[in-house]
Amino acid sequence: MTKLQLYFLIMFAIMGSCKKKEQDQILPKENPSGDYLIKDVEGGWVIVKSITMMDTVFTISCGIKASPNNNQVNIKNQINKMDTAFREIGRIHDMMSSHNQVGDVYKINSGAGKINISIDTWTVLNVSNTISEKSKGAFDVTWAILRPLYKIKKPGWKPPDPIVLADTLKKGGFHKLKLTRNGGDYFVEKPENLKIDLGGIAKGFSLGTAGKMLKSDFLTGFIINGGGDLLVHGSRPDRPWTVGVRHPRSKQGKLYLKGRINNAAIVTSGDYERYVIIDGKRYSHILDPRTGKPAGGCISTTVIGKDPTVADALATALMVTGLHEGKKLMSEFPDYAWMVFTSDEKEFRSANFLNIFSINTN
Repeated sequence: MTKLQLYFLIMFAIMGSCKKKEQDQILPKENPSGDYLIKDVEGGWVIVKSITMMDTVFTISCGIKASPNNNQVNIKNQINKMDTAFREIGRIHDMMSSHNQVGDVYKINSGAGKINISIDTWTVLNVSNTISEKSKGAFDVTWAILRPLYKIKKPGWKPPDPIVLADTLKKGGFHKLKLTRNGGDYFVEKPENLKIDLGGIAKGFSLGTAGKMLKSDFLTGFIINGGGDLLVHGSRPDRPWTVGVRHPRSKQGKLYLKGRINNAAIVTSGDYERYVIIDGKRYSHILDPRTGKPAGGCISTTVIGKDPTVADALATALMVTGLHEGKKLMSEFPDYAWMVFTSDEKEFRSANFLNIFSINTN
């Protein structure tokens, strides 16, 4: 699921001449990894790197506090941790991509019966089934059976025939996925024609696993941006991280809200990145797995909470449920805040939204 609605703003405060003189001696003359940006800010440094994975750009920014000694070593160590985090994102991508022939998802889609999978894929599927149950099928990784019918970017594409769509839907259903485990072995059982796609949840999971690789004694905080899905921890050395939420119909990407969150993920799903308009109707890449038709309840949904895997899945589910059914779903997750734009471009928020998202007024 591509979601570029969220933008975080990294604003670097250039330090005074006293600290600058010190850092001329601390920072490497050449970047250790050749592609990291190291900026000096009050109280330390911010290290930034971006790479493209999962068909989107991932950016990791880490704040490092200054210390009486070992600053250069600390910076190099944090860069090593960032390299490890990027490798972890790549590992999750390879494992959960439907196109990687040695990955779990490819193995699941190509097989039938009881299939041995990794603990990571099993964990993601377990969370998926929970959200599927609570959303009454609005979130369902078996939506992949609909993909051949919705190649919306193919020239001349037309909406699927209702009879073909109905026959296809009979093959799907999250309830057909059976998860089991035996000691350290993890399994999923499924019928032959059932397909899955983890695009609506895998990116959130990768944020969480990557974040675990970044912790250190000299770290003040980090922010991982996966195509607009963010995981925020701590702060920069000089001030909090700043994140923004874009209006889904803003052509210039103008921010609708700008503010701060702490130790949480903020994930947005929308119908504005991948879509086609036919006879005045918008067909987006987000489908209602229950009807096989494009989700139409909301044009954008944002979820904030501790677990990026859960937040990712909930943001997708809200796109399908719409506002009223979505309220019932989110009542099952009281620690998560949400904001949605309905099809008439009206904005609604949960009662706890401003408790988690601190809006900047300047």
